Amino acid sequence: MNTARWIALFVLAGCATAPETRVQTDPPINLAGFSSYEWAAAPPKADDLLSGRARAAVARELAARGLAGGGDGDIAVAVSLAAQPAKQVTDFGDDFFIPGEGPHPGIHVPGAYPRYEVLEYTEGQLAIAIYDARDQRLLWRGAAAGPVDPANDADIDRMVDALLAHASN
Repeated sequence: MNTARWIALFVLAGCATAPETRVQTDPPINLAGFSSYEWAAAPPKADDLLSGRARAAVARELAARGLAGGGDGDIAVAVSLAAQPAKQVTDFGDDFFIPGEGPHPGIHVPGAYPRYEVLEYTEGQLAIAIYDARDQRLLWRGAAAGPVDPANDADIDRMVDALLAHASN
């Protein structure tokens, strides 16, 4: 029974956690003062397919906040999403412990086996900027980076939602 608990502990310790979405933004703006938006040009290095899907997610979020899209808007919104391979390396240390049975305390072997886990994933890098459409003055910008499956709209929606949650108060 004691051995089974140790095996379960090692199995759980080996489970990797997915990388988290990191968000960095300017202070919030009051989007309630605007009624419509238009799209600004995307940066030249943006992935057109991914940025288009991110633009659709941003459009849904802005519509939910009461902003109408198309035509001449009060604000201009630029959206860029790119994806690239990434790795997360987890170091579990290099100590090794063999649990004992009965009165034996077990064996601790420091430095015996380095234990690392490498998780390969696709990292998405999303940038959103909101400008005043009249004078092109930057009102707000934010960036998010985190795991994304380019084929999964739910991952893109999650990144957009995490970022735009910081856009307005």
